Amino acid sequence: MSGDAPVASLGVIELVERRTVLAVVVGSRAYGLHGPDSDYDRRGVFAVPTRAFWHLDKPPTHVDGPAAEQFSWEFERFCLLALQGNPTVLEVLWSPLVETITPDGERLLAARQAFLSRRVAETYGTMRTTTSGSRRPSRICTPRPGSSNPRCTRCAFCLPGST
Repeated sequence: MSGDAPVASLGVIELVERRTVLAVVVGSRAYGLHGPDSDYDRRGVFAVPTRAFWHLDKPPTHVDGPAAEQFSWEFERFCLLALQGNPTVLEVLWSPLVETITPDGERLLAARQAFLSRRVAETYGTMRTTTSGSRRPSRICTPRPGSSNPRCTRCAFCLPGST
């Protein structure tokens, strides 16, 4: 992006507008569950050039805006939260409504499985009681009846070895 203005001269909102790599709609509208009064919940990821981190004034880790009801994370912060299993961040990676995507955003989506772990499945999965009375994580969903695939292919949390 050699034609970009220096990062220091950009306002925070302008930085997000120019450097967004992924912007999605989440919540009820993303899944067709919205009503007439439902809002648009937008989330995004923006990439700050490396040189912006060489100053004492660091770039923001997150920004409200620029669109109404939009919240965006700086790329590194987004990845750290995703690795911690933050459900709000993970929802961004699986939203079916993508508003903006760049090649970097495509690479982020292509790597989304890397952010899932047994910890995430155990934290957000359902619990079942075994025949011995102990409680263990269960699959969040089950495969379609009659499917030859023993694992659900629709659910991001049906991980190998998570049952």
